[in-house]
Amino acid sequence: MARAGTLAGLISAGFVACHDKDETAPKVSADDEKRRDADSLASALEADDALDRLLKQADDLSSKGSDTAAAALLDDKAQGAATVALARAEALEAKTAWGKEHKDRLVKLIGDRKAEVPRYAAALRSGDFEARLDVLQKQVEQEKRALDLANEIRAAKGG
Repeated sequence: MARAGTLAGLISAGFVACHDKDETAPKVSADDEKRRDADSLASALEADDALDRLLKQADDLSSKGSDTAAAALLDDKAQGAATVALARAEALEAKTAWGKEHKDRLVKLIGDRKAEVPRYAAALRSGDFEARLDVLQKQVEQEKRALDLANEIRAAKGG
């Protein structure tokens, strides 16, 4: 029984020590937390920018009549870049409601872009004008979403 009292005392002392330690930890403001989330999101958005550059290269190749090379670029590089970008976005640990909402939007955007890469490559290979137009319209919509998201993240960073 004395041992139970000693254990209870140790547990109680540990609780007090932990409790006191939490009170002395520096407080982080909500604005600072949001800025930290924005920094993490901006880093993940850089991976999406790398994917976007590859999509642009494919566009350029296609506009020069090199649809086969454009499709190969999409298969060989853009799909991998999309996978990396999506993994980075999914790995984010947002702390604020704002950060979580923007993370969800970023994950959705990159997931949508990733899904379109094989469709874009297939449309280039097919020569089907309607299929190309459909893919390009989706890319324009995705690019608008990416720009909106980037602007909101930049504003949250204070820049």
